[in-house]
Amino acid sequence: MNKHLKVLNNCKSNTEMLLYCYKNLIKLGKGSSRTVFLLTKNKVLKVAHNHIGNQQNTAEITAWLYVDYDRYYNKRFFAKVFPDMSHFKDVYIVQEYCDNISTKEATPYIEYYRDTRTIKNERAKRFHTALKDVDNTLNYKTLVDLNMSNIGRSLRGAIKIRDYGLSEHIAKQYQEAINQYQQLKSISNISIDL
Repeated sequence: MNKHLKVLNNCKSNTEMLLYCYKNLIKLGKGSSRTVFLLTKNKVLKVAHNHIGNQQNTAEITAWLYVDYDRYYNKRFFAKVFPDMSHFKDVYIVQEYCDNISTKEATPYIEYYRDTRTIKNERAKRFHTALKDVDNTLNYKTLVDLNMSNIGRSLRGAIKIRDYGLSEHIAKQYQEAINQYQQLKSISNISIDL
């Protein structure tokens, strides 16, 4: 693990880091702004593709530090981030590995509830309360964005959120990018008769 991190810290760009990871690590998943690689049996590496990915990494470190120091009783619902192993500019972060879970298991966790009193599963209720606390305090949008890929099971068997890097600021950037894409798509579909 330390060998990989040392090489990554000597890379000159995100692209160079990603190329190294694709050659030397197992890819677990890819989003629009980050790719996740298996670093060890209990740690993953999230490498940013762009500035939004860097901001998501920063947001996850911020959320973890907040939970770790100020809401320690909620730590069991969040995949641990290792800030001391992460890149100093948050180009990559190291996080606890959480495996995929079934749709049936995930349903009480990923459904959006306005009122946590309507949740029947007690652990899912505490999970939502913990996420709502982080979202309200840090101005995040984690609960709104919850889906199957956001949660998983730790090696000890606990269901945790493994992707909680969506702040209000990043959500606005995503929405702007979607709007621009839709505008460009509608412009490209216009046929001009001469």
